[in-house]
Amino acid sequence: MKKSLLAASVAAAISLASVNAFAADDGLYVGASIGKTSSSALDDLDSIPGVSVDDSDTGYKLFAGYNFTSNIALEGFYTDLGQISATDGINKVVASMSSVGVAAVGTLPVNDSFGVFAKVGYQAWNARVKETGMSLVRGDGTDVVYGIGASYNLDVVSIRGELERYDLDGDGVNLLSLGVAFNF
Repeated sequence: MKKSLLAASVAAAISLASVNAFAADDGLYVGASIGKTSSSALDDLDSIPGVSVDDSDTGYKLFAGYNFTSNIALEGFYTDLGQISATDGINKVVASMSSVGVAAVGTLPVNDSFGVFAKVGYQAWNARVKETGMSLVRGDGTDVVYGIGASYNLDVVSIRGELERYDLDGDGVNLLSLGVAFNF
């Protein structure tokens, strides 16, 4: 249901944007995205009888980048990947995750206003795990981040939807988001 709602929102935003404008070939941009995260980190616990797993949450991303050409950009980001949790009714484990990093973005313009893109980059992630009756445990590391998306440019504003994968030591968190960027 939430994925359908997000997809419908992206389609509505693109169809409502009827201005025929084009983005500059180069320049600075800043923006924010919000969407749904999902993780595979607790998949093993989901099969244990009596254990309930919540492996999705709301996530958001703040980003800034520079378009060197209409095809190549470099983007820095901070992403809050939300929380995942598992409980057996007595004990509860909650993990909160965030990431900061940089990614190379390759864009294929379809026309003057619409383009599709792919990205790959490097991130430093941080995870905080809290268990009932236990102290906070922290973990961190560096891993790859990659994704695909589409962007519709309205002169100084771009609407974008994307699916990103944040690897965290063999597990991963996906972020499906809708965002807006301001082009300078």
